[in-house]
Amino acid sequence: MRLFVDVDDTLVLYNQAGVNPYGAICGTPYIVNEPLVAFIHWWAKEHPDALVVIWSGGGRAYAQNVAARAGCSDVGAAYLCKDRDTLALVDKDDIVFDDQPIKVSARVWGPHDVAGQQGG
Repeated sequence: MRLFVDVDDTLVLYNQAGVNPYGAICGTPYIVNEPLVAFIHWWAKEHPDALVVIWSGGGRAYAQNVAARAGCSDVGAAYLCKDRDTLALVDKDDIVFDDQPIKVSARVWGPHDVAGQQGG
């Protein structure tokens, strides 16, 4: 089982009230999805040998940069560019968080669905 987390509008949220103290990504104010970040840390601790994948259509370097801003650089994540080939990596037993209804073999949880996974 692996954990896949999208960056934009999932790990960080746009169009929200307030501005993140880190500033803006690409000039757009954002807030960190703190419940999701807490889940990522919990999940990585509970599954120390499992892979955490933080992905973005913006590319690997962008995903790594935003993950660091969100406080996820210490979970031993792999950073990938989300594309058709990357989506093919997802297995049915994986956990996926994304704001888009992507077609993968695993269930896709939305950015605010952390409660549905905690402890699972």
